Amino acid sequence: MQIFVFGDSITYGSYDDRGGWVERFREHLDKLSIKKANLWYATYNLGVDSDTTSDLTQRFEDEI
Repeated sequence: MQIFVFGDSITYGSYDDRGGWVERFREHLDKLSIKKANLWYATYNLGVDSDTTSDLTQRFEDEI
């Protein structure tokens, strides 16, 4: 399963020495994948500092 996370600096993980909530989420899914071989997750943090909805719609096609 592929998970794409879009957002702004909170999504990106600015000012967080552990990489923000998306990195914590990715770590959690990695632990689940190790426990069960049939689970597979790829989490992509596509957060951009100061991103707006308009910015996202302009880059969405290229990101996916």
